[in-house]
Parts: sequence; C-alpha cells; structure tokens
Amino acid sequence: MYLKINAFMKIAICLFLIVLHGQTSFAQNQSTIDSLETIFKKLDNKHAVLINIEQQMPFYFGTRNFEVFDHLNKKGLELATELKIDSSLVKLYVFKGNKGYVTGNFKQAKTNYLLAIEMAGNVAIESYTNNIKSTEGRAYNNLGLVNGMLGYTHLSLQNNLSALQIFKELNDSARIAIGYLNIGALYASEDKNKQAEEYFSNSLTYYEALNNMTGVANNRINLGAIAAENKDYTNALEEFKMALEVYEQANKKEYRAIAMTNIAECYVYLGLPESARNYLEDTYNIYSELQDSSGIAEILFTFGIYHNAINEPAKAEKALLKAIAISSKLGMVKIQLDATEALSKIYAQKHNYKLAYGYLRYFDSLNTKYNTDDIKKRFSLIEEQYEEETRQKEAALKELEINTISDKLKYNQILSTLSISGFLLIIVFIIILFRKYKLETRIKIQLEKTNHELERINNEYQQTLISKKEKDILLKEIHHRVKNNLQIINSLLRFQAQKSPENSQSIFQDLQSRITAMSLLHDQLYMTKDFSKIDVGDYFTQLINNLKSAFSNTQIIDFDIKINVDFLDLDTLHPLGLLVNEIISNSLKYAFSDNPTKNKIYLYLDRSGNDFILKTGDTGKGIDKRQISLNTGSIGFELINNLSEQLDGKLTRTVDKGTHYQLKFSKQM
Repeated sequence: MYLKINAFMKIAICLFLIVLHGQTSFAQNQSTIDSLETIFKKLDNKHAVLINIEQQMPFYFGTRNFEVFDHLNKKGLELATELKIDSSLVKLYVFKGNKGYVTGNFKQAKTNYLLAIEMAGNVAIESYTNNIKSTEGRAYNNLGLVNGMLGYTHLSLQNNLSALQIFKELNDSARIAIGYLNIGALYASEDKNKQAEEYFSNSLTYYEALNNMTGVANNRINLGAIAAENKDYTNALEEFKMALEVYEQANKKEYRAIAMTNIAECYVYLGLPESARNYLEDTYNIYSELQDSSGIAEILFTFGIYHNAINEPAKAEKALLKAIAISSKLGMVKIQLDATEALSKIYAQKHNYKLAYGYLRYFDSLNTKYNTDDIKKRFSLIEEQYEEETRQKEAALKELEINTISDKLKYNQILSTLSISGFLLIIVFIIILFRKYKLETRIKIQLEKTNHELERINNEYQQTLISKKEKDILLKEIHHRVKNNLQIINSLLRFQAQKSPENSQSIFQDLQSRITAMSLLHDQLYMTKDFSKIDVGDYFTQLINNLKSAFSNTQIIDFDIKINVDFLDLDTLHPLGLLVNEIISNSLKYAFSDNPTKNKIYLYLDRSGNDFILKTGDTGKGIDKRQISLNTGSIGFELINNLSEQLDGKLTRTVDKGTHYQLKFSKQM
C-alpha cells in the first residue's frame, strides 16, 4: 500500500525544506553574482564576507535560484575552510544538502548532511551555541529523511532519534513536534501502527499547544494514512479532505499536493476512479511547477493505478514505467517496489507473462535488498536501545526518589530518638546544627562574593581581550590609512606648489620627498605579515626610485646600492629612511654640475654584531668648505643631525671629491 509512505515522508520533507517559486535567466543570475562580488569587495575583511554569504543564501535557496546559490555556497565553503570556522561549515554543508534534496540528488544530500554533522563535532565548546546545536539537529533530521527515502529505515530511525534529543535539549517545541511526526512515520512504514500512533499523538499535542493548524492537519494526513493501510478508505478520505481544506486556506502548495495524491488513491481503491482524475491533474501540475522530481515520480505511480482501474492498461504501463525510471534515478525504493509490483500485475492481465515475470523478479530483488530481516533487526535493535535508555533514565529517577524518601524516613527516626533521649540532648544538637548552618551560610556568602568577583574580572578580561589576528588586522588598517593620508598631504602640496612662485618650488619638493619616505614605510608595513620586521632592501630601492623620479636631472647618474641587512623594525627604519632621503635629495639637487659623466651616488648598509654602519654620498663637487661644520644652520643639515641623534648614532661628514656621510648606530631596543 503506497498511501502511507507518501503521506509520512513527503509531509516530513515539506516541514524542513520550504521551497518558494521563481526562475531567473542566466544573464540575470550573472548580473546578480557580479553585484554580490562588488559588495564583497567593499567589505572590510573575509569574516564580514562570510557572514554576508550566510545571510544571503536562504533567499536564493527559497527562490530556487540555484546558480547564484551554488556560487555563494562554494565561496562560503572556501572562506570558512580558509578561516577554519567550523560553525560556518556546519551551516553551509546543511544548505548544500538541502539543495541536493530538493533537486532529487539524495546521495549528494546525504554526503553533505554527514559533513555538517562531522563539522559540528569539531566546533569548540565556547563556539557551540544553541544556533549551531539547532543546525546540527536539522542535519540529523534531514539525514533521517534521506535515509528513509533511500530505504535505510534503521539509519533513518537513529538519525531522527538523535535530532529529537537535540530539540528536546533546546526546548524547541516546533521542532520537537516535527521530530515526533518523523519517528511516527518510520514506525508506520515498518507496520508498527501502535507505536506510530503514539508518536503522532505526541506531535499533535505539541502542534495544538502551538496553535499550528498546519501541523494539526499534517497529523490528520498521518492518521488517514494509517486508516488507509487498514483498508478503511472512507475514514482515510475524510481525514485527507479535512487536511486539504487547511492547506488550501494556508496556501500551502506542497502540502496540497500530498493531500490530493492520497485523496486520489483513496477514490481509486474505493472503486471511484473518475472522482480521482481532477485531483491527479492538479497534483501533477503543482509538482511540475515546483520541479519536484520525487513528487512527479509519486504522482506518476498514482496515475498508473488510476489508468489501470479505468481499464486503460497502455496508459497505466506508460505512467508506471516513467515512475520507475525517475524513482530509480533518485533512489526512491518504495516507489520502485510499488510501481514494479503494479506493472507486473498489468503484464499478467495482458497475458505477457515473460515481462510480468521479469518485473516480478526485479520486485523481489529490490524487496530482498531493502526489506531484509537484517534491516528489520537493526530497526528493532535501535528501537530497543532507545527504549532501554529511556527505561534506565526513568529507573534512575525512581531510585533517586526512593533514596530521597528513605533519607527523609531516616531523618525522622533520628528526630524521634533524640526526643526520647531527652530535651537537653535536643538543645545541644540544635545548637550544633545552628552553628553549622551559620558557618555554611558565611561560607556560602563568601563563595558568592568570590564568584561574583571572578565573574566581574572574567567579563572585564573578555571585553579587553583582542586576538593577535584582530590586532594584526587593526594595525594593517592603521598603516594603510596613514599611508593614504600622507599621499593626500603630498597631493595637496603638489597642488599648492603649482600655484606658488618659482623660487619656492624647491621647498615644496623637499617636503614631498620627506613625506614620500614616510609613506613608503607605512606601505611596507601594510603589505608585511610581521610588523616587527620590514624588508630594508625593498624600502630603500623604492625610496631611491621615487627620488630619481622627483628630481629629474639632465646628468647621467649611476646609483650604487648595497644593502647587507635584511630587516629592521619601524622605530629604526623610520628615522634612517628620512636621513637617507635628505642626503640623497641634497646630492641630486646640488652635487653635480653640467659634467655628463662620472656622476655617482652610493648607499651602503652593513652590520657588525649589534652595530650598523651606513655609508652614503656622491662624487659631485662637494659642499662649501666653509659649511663643513655639523652645526650649520641649514634646515637639511639640521634635520640630518637630529635624525642621527634620534638613532643614538655617530655621524661624520667629509668633503673629498664629493660629499660623504658615515653613520654608526646600534639596534634600537
């Protein structure tokens, strides 16, 4: 009898996989993807992109825009894997499993639900929120639905019991109701109607408390299916029609299709096939609109038994063959079994015993594979284990209650003995108890104060605690913004220089070169992964290239740069860079006459232990001998002296076939 599995499993599916309608073109999808990528590029960091993806995905799943959905899911999984955020992986794998389910790819759905459960087990305790726990429960529930559709009822029962336990721990009444309904469906599929009705009754109680009329109607579908299984088609039809009325008022297309399929089958089995036709056609249209392959397979089977009932064997054969093809592709064992059995009977009626026998053998092979004694034993074993666990919990509670009563009796006996022993002994005992009580009260008050203080300290610590990664991100952002601000200042100076007299251009040029030196340093810091180490060679190479561009010179100048120090920290490289910038700027501006050859600027940096030696200068005409003193009033010379003092270094300057500087300093601590 197919009625039962159709009602139970499809109801359970609709409860967890709400599917809306709407299709979009490829061009629209690509435009949407491009827009989303633009939004992602504007976000501050990868964590923000991942959060945005998790917020966007339910909409594109609900509208069945799977092209955009797949793009978001793939990007989200890549980011969550890169950032090692297991909680996000749980949600994303459940999303991917749901997509596999609604598109009929049950094996893909099962794989992703299993991955979601595995990731949930990897989530750190402090990150295992109720939201993640609920998502894990949905993964177990949906995995149970998949295993049920694939014929693995023992695995489905185990999955659904795990889901129900999680929902009970969360006190989630709506999902507890669904859990009871799913488990009831499994018991019904195993012809255990008594247990099924018990679970349906629990589900109904929750739905009535929630005033959820759709949930109440779902249980009417289930009760109708049990009545149909017992061949009480009249009562079954009444239950199905009452449920259909609720679904129509709530505009629930998926549920309407389930109810109408069962109504049509009832009419066929009652010998009123003509009354079934309109229901069948409406149901087929709904499943086609939703592109629900599993639903189409189910209604094709119902069309098959309908056509056979009105003596149209050719149409019945065609519908059943299509149902077998689709259900085989999707792995829907129950439909394969029922359609194969029905087709075998049709061929026998047509006296085509060869095909009848062939489909009968196919039916037996499927039945042997999925309805084996081993599967039934496993189902019963899981049921027994769950019942035994429940009994043990109840026994533990009873034992605790008995122990409590026993303790009270012993306490009364002690009081009775004390009263017999005399009033004096009672007073002594009361005094002892009172002192003990006062001591315990003082200890309790002190513990509470200590706990409050610890809690306060912990809260303050948590509020001030920032991870190293977050600090690095903040520092990168700071250096990036400092660099941008320096570039803006440079642009303003360039603009002001263009509007200033010719004789003041060199002043603006000097200021711009100094700001560029600082900007380069912050750019290096923004690009580096370790703020304590900056690549010295890269920094000076970029600095000199910028100076060459800024001070265009008609002479041919050779640059000799030898940097034998790999890394320096910010506190050292900042003044050192400004000092080098000042010296080389002076060389480019003043050192060389019109002589086109033998012009050279050099920069050497070596290290000896904790000491550094910087040598830089040129082969130009040299500065005026009268200004050789280091105490000259020139701004440039004064800046060079101040920067060398900032480095705690010893600076010497000589004029011999050019101007030459040597700075010896130690590493800044």
